[in-house]
Amino acid sequence: MNLIHKAFKKPAVLDQKVHADFKVSERTDYSFARDVDIVSLGFSELLACSMYFPVMFGKSGDRLFPFALLGIGRNFFVDKEGRWKVDVIPKAIDLYPFGLSLEDDQSGIVVVDEAAYSEEGQRLFDEEGNETQYLQDIKNKLTEFGRDILQAMEFVKTLVEDNLLVNTNLTVETSKGKAEFKNILITNVDALKSMPPEKLYYYNLRAYLPVLYSVHLSIRNFKIFELIE
Repeated sequence: MNLIHKAFKKPAVLDQKVHADFKVSERTDYSFARDVDIVSLGFSELLACSMYFPVMFGKSGDRLFPFALLGIGRNFFVDKEGRWKVDVIPKAIDLYPFGLSLEDDQSGIVVVDEAAYSEEGQRLFDEEGNETQYLQDIKNKLTEFGRDILQAMEFVKTLVEDNLLVNTNLTVETSKGKAEFKNILITNVDALKSMPPEKLYYYNLRAYLPVLYSVHLSIRNFKIFELIE
């Protein structure tokens, strides 16, 4: 499962030999994300992201995951100057030009967008081929993100096992465009209402319940697409 998005124009697995002289300039804005209209989310992001973005659940092979919609055909949350319009930025965006590819054994492979190369900037490897502190810091953030994604996937898996999600197709029409989503998963409200007390306790203990409600209500955020300039 690749945790990359439309901003990656030339994604490649990070390799010490291939990227020995690769440099990344300090990011000054989010103009790179103008075309990014969907991103995967980690569990710790779900509450915050569901405040602004429609959040739903999808499937890639055998993997279930949450994702945020940032627009329809383009990102509605980046202005003309490349500034992010709200105070919540998904990790997958903030980590660019780096991303992860999650393997079947749940290990993560670092991916870099070679299109982001800069002649001036931070090196990934020093003259001896060792990882720079900059790259080590990035890899630590990616490791944390990978764990967060796995936790999110476990969350969705639990919801499915407890019949709290139902498969549906969704068509959204706004003044800025139309989008169709097939085979997405949304909250089974009836099953949630009839959940036994011991299961509710478990969901509260794992902080699942507030996240589930917040994600369920985030469908209203399509209205933000209409309002945001």
